[in-house]
Amino acid sequence: MPLLENKGIEGAANEVSNKFIPTYKVAVCVWPLLQTINFTFISEKNRVPFVSICSLIWTTFLSFMNQRKDKSSKDESTL
Repeated sequence: MPLLENKGIEGAANEVSNKFIPTYKVAVCVWPLLQTINFTFISEKNRVPFVSICSLIWTTFLSFMNQRKDKSSKDESTL
């Protein structure tokens, strides 16, 4: 996303280094749980809608993480 927002290679590298690990940690905790629920409790005909709703919520979370300000950006803005 930073490349599409014209932040350049350095901006993209900074964003990946600041946001990848926290986002990945949430994904590792959330998706196995959701898939366990999906295959254990959700009937076969409702599995796709369940995962679709979960994916919508996940996309919203990713948008939140993308819009979150970096600590380095906060420090630079106060100078």
